[in-house]
Amino acid sequence: MSEETQETMEKYDPGPEEKSASETLLKTMSGNEETEGPKIKRAFDISGLSSETTGILRKMNPEERAKVSGAGCGKLIEPVPKFIQTACENVINNENNAFIVLGRDRPGNRESGYGGKGYTQAGSIDIVVGRGAGPTGNPMEVDPVTKEKIFKHPEFHNDAARIYISQKTDIDENFDLAAGTIGFHKEFSGIGIKADGVRIIGRQGIKIITGTDTFGSQGQKLSNYKFGIDLIAGNDDSDLQPLVKGHNLIFFMDELIKYIANLSGIVDGFLQSQMKLNEELGGHIHRSPHFVKKTTFSLKLQNKTYATLVTQLENTKLGILKFKNNLASLNANYLKPDKPEYICSEYNFSN
Repeated sequence: MSEETQETMEKYDPGPEEKSASETLLKTMSGNEETEGPKIKRAFDISGLSSETTGILRKMNPEERAKVSGAGCGKLIEPVPKFIQTACENVINNENNAFIVLGRDRPGNRESGYGGKGYTQAGSIDIVVGRGAGPTGNPMEVDPVTKEKIFKHPEFHNDAARIYISQKTDIDENFDLAAGTIGFHKEFSGIGIKADGVRIIGRQGIKIITGTDTFGSQGQKLSNYKFGIDLIAGNDDSDLQPLVKGHNLIFFMDELIKYIANLSGIVDGFLQSQMKLNEELGGHIHRSPHFVKKTTFSLKLQNKTYATLVTQLENTKLGILKFKNNLASLNANYLKPDKPEYICSEYNFSN
């Protein structure tokens, strides 16, 4: 244990939270810890510590353990792998697996990236927490089998959370991202943000803007290109489709409703003509060749005609009236900005 840790322990008087944390620490070392929340991993896990450090913790009395158990954001002893630092890197870190590395582009080992190739203009800032967390979420100080110390390069897939900034990098390849419509950026400046959850909050709005400059960071001319925005769920770009413009959609829907309304008017006109024709057919008679006398009505035709007239009135005519009312309601409810069902967003816009 370092002199700094020993000095902190001598100056610190643990409270009830720290004493409770001390008991949790002891249970964890004994394998009897009970945790709340998802059982994916322990809330308090020091299984990756070296046997030397674990031995020191076991020999501590409760008050000593409380001073290094982390409660109240106090000092915490936990497993952290050793970072492999290169000659060009300045590292700021603490004892709890949080790093800021100022160096050159390096998404992996010493030979990786444009820093590894020896390129100029490839400065980078790598902000990392949870180095070596891996799929289990448990960083290790020592290998559980060999008990040898673990050394780690940057691991963009395994580290818990990262903000990576580089003057020259292959940002899509570093994070293994789908190409989308924008494609892969190679040998350009890039910023990558990765964590279990990423939230961007703006008190007065958020803008995602492309194409602001005539030239890129490597001197490439950009004025002849238009760059868009890809929203890709699941890192799967196999079915990317363009967004719909709200105002254009409203114009289209409004015109379509007008055409449909006109069509219903045509059908209504045809229906009225047909009803008149049916009415004439129902009362139709012929002149007999014998003395040109009027024949009697066709009772069968007359019954059928009037039944048809009733059906046309009850179903078709009233149906057309309801249809026109529904069209008007559709327009009023979904295509007008003052309605709650308005199909366009009040807050979010895109070109």
